[in-house]
Amino acid sequence: MRKVAAEIVQESSSSETAAEVTGLKNHLESFPFIFSLHVIHEVLAVINPLSEQLQAAHLVISEACTLISATKNKLRKMHDDEYFRVLYGKSKEMAINVIAELLETSALSSAVPAKSKEFRRYRED
Repeated sequence: MRKVAAEIVQESSSSETAAEVTGLKNHLESFPFIFSLHVIHEVLAVINPLSEQLQAAHLVISEACTLISATKNKLRKMHDDEYFRVLYGKSKEMAINVIAELLETSALSSAVPAKSKEFRRYRED
């Protein structure tokens, strides 16, 4: 993704396009976006079995009701502070890896100084 964004920025004759692509790339590499992806992934992993069951050609109501209850319980557990801390930790680790990878690349963008400040802030937490 970074390579494609860099190519678009280099080949673009429009500074507006280059700014939009750079902004999008920075957003996709940001901690809030990475955290949101982790949350969405976790929720979808919980609800997907229920979704498949409910869409099956031959629905067995008793099995569906059991799966609905189990899914509700799993989603309730996701509201727990400890679960949030674990998910936050995984997201933080991924964000640090993304930032570290950015710092290691030879073609550093102008956004790296801001990213390196974020890197230090996450490392200090």
